[in-house]
Amino acid sequence: MQNQTITLNNHANPQVWTVCNNCRDYDQDSVQFAGQISDSKDPFSSVFGEGFIRVNQEKITFSQQGFVTAFVKILEQLTYSTLYNHEACYLKLSKFGKETFVKMSADSLDQIDRLLKNIIFKQDFSESYEVISFVGNGSFSQVTLAKNKRDSKNYAVKSIQKSRIAMNEQSKKELMNEINLLRRINHEKIVKSYEFFQTETQYKLVLHYYEGGTLEQKLEKSQGFTLFQICDMMRQILQGFSYLHQNNIMHRDLKPDNILFFDKESFDLVISDMGLSQDVNENFVFKKCGTPGYVAPEILNSITGTDYGVKSDIFSCGCLFYRLVMGQPLFEGKSHVEVLEENRKCKIDLSSTEFKKLPQQIQKVIDNMLQINPEKRISAQEALDSFFYRLNAEQQQYFCKNLLKVKLHQRKNTGTQLDHAKLNVQNPHKQRQSIQIHNLGILNSSQNGINSPKGSCSSMSSNNSLPNTPNPKATNKDKQDVRKSQYCKQTSLEISDQYIKKQNLCKDEQSKPLKKNSPTKQRISKEISPDTKKVSKVKILDNHTPSDRPINTGAKKFISGNKILISKKSSQEYQGKNNIVK
Repeated sequence: MQNQTITLNNHANPQVWTVCNNCRDYDQDSVQFAGQISDSKDPFSSVFGEGFIRVNQEKITFSQQGFVTAFVKILEQLTYSTLYNHEACYLKLSKFGKETFVKMSADSLDQIDRLLKNIIFKQDFSESYEVISFVGNGSFSQVTLAKNKRDSKNYAVKSIQKSRIAMNEQSKKELMNEINLLRRINHEKIVKSYEFFQTETQYKLVLHYYEGGTLEQKLEKSQGFTLFQICDMMRQILQGFSYLHQNNIMHRDLKPDNILFFDKESFDLVISDMGLSQDVNENFVFKKCGTPGYVAPEILNSITGTDYGVKSDIFSCGCLFYRLVMGQPLFEGKSHVEVLEENRKCKIDLSSTEFKKLPQQIQKVIDNMLQINPEKRISAQEALDSFFYRLNAEQQQYFCKNLLKVKLHQRKNTGTQLDHAKLNVQNPHKQRQSIQIHNLGILNSSQNGINSPKGSCSSMSSNNSLPNTPNPKATNKDKQDVRKSQYCKQTSLEISDQYIKKQNLCKDEQSKPLKKNSPTKQRISKEISPDTKKVSKVKILDNHTPSDRPINTGAKKFISGNKILISKKSSQEYQGKNNIVK
């Protein structure tokens, strides 16, 4: 075959394209699209004449008569735009500030767009979308509602500032890991992504807009769900995980906040937030990560941080299933530290009377999901095949109360004054936060600390027990048990050495007995009856050293035994809820 001769237009040079002489086109099985190349859209002046465009994972080629005339390597610096006009449509490629245009039909441009958006970033976001309103802020991102100018549909746009991640190479890997996984995923029960833009200052992820909010928000507003509703939700979640696991992807952060509903009325849902997800066959971007109360024990007890697999998601499914049917979390505590420790110990008791009231098939599938040994744990598809969601009419209407909501409601309306130390502890019943568990050795300094050598979690023994091994002196690397990610998908929980020491100090102070001739005074909490306006209850909270300036020195107090009587005049000075006499 004779060599291909290329004649360039004298008025234009292919700045972005690399000219290729005598290159055989070996990719002839792929779809080709007719087009012409120019470095200017107006006026358009073809460089090579008519030819065909092909796209693969490595390059974009322009071929004529079976030979590659020019090509563009697909690198990080390469971006593209789609320009639709009544007269002509263009694919614009940009690289290092240089631009080139490929003139083609609207149908061909649509097909090229579907191929390229899964490979490289688009540009010119403002030409394609109109921002309608602000939705919310994340730690390193902002979510807005935007309308597509072509189809007039609304989309959720997640914007990440380049300046927030430019200083750390790991942060960029985390972002690209999320984007690459979203490009691979295509399932009705996993959050849908459409396009990925790169502007001068931001990365923009265009996602489907789910109007129904999160499962966490439904739980906050609901008194509970019927078994039919719960099983229907878990069936959809397991369908999503079955797809992910078949593609070797683990989510690693299932929780109520990461379940989105299509609308507020129905229970049609998707699994969202792929920020901590990982392909098990690739290098781990994150190692130990998850949410306290939902993370699998093999992640917490992993030595290398990579010796676990997709079954870790099934344990999280079991925790969520238990939360929905029992109305409260499987692992509880007064702080995130305590929840994480209970989560690590993984002492699960499913013998309660309320749990035994559930249908046998539900009890069995939850028990199989919560097996500590991942090899004995059921898979997502096996859980679906167990048909736990097939209930009779009576079972479908069984109502599972949201006991956690009741607890929070009672706590909100109680008159008991909380200890100052407890006020500084995050309420673990609030939205639980995703964390990267880089090092748990520092928790050894707390009473309920995780005891493991060199800051790593102790490995699981054959009988699933978690041994308590003394921990040597913490190194500088162990100063922080949970570290914020430079690019995080949820607000990270940060627990420092100083924070834990403060907690322990408060516990030690509370446990000290009072001395008869001690210079300290007792801090008390008074509740005033709304009817009589008199003190109805007095509680002793803890020891408190009196300050130099006494409070309400004019109040007359008479101490008799364990009772404290306060005159009517002085009690009026303390009207209101939860007053403290120091």
